[in-house]
Amino acid sequence: MGCADVVLNEIVFVLIGLQLPYVMGQISGMSRVVLLEYGIGFSVVMMAVGMAWYTGKLILPTPCGCECKKSKWKSRNHEDCL
Repeated sequence: MGCADVVLNEIVFVLIGLQLPYVMGQISGMSRVVLLEYGIGFSVVMMAVGMAWYTGKLILPTPCGCECKKSKWKSRNHEDCL
């Protein structure tokens, strides 16, 4: 599914780019300090969500309730359980 991931990422990138003129028009009256604070706050929240998501995947049991195959590498998404 590597190719599909790349295609989806590119589609999202293009869609975000299409919204850029509208966003720039909306934030033109805001100070750089406020924009920087919003950017830092959003980044911190997204990092916290990512860490919570990753920690939850490590702590919570597998969705199917089975043991994953033992291997050198631990499966994070439990694909080998399905």
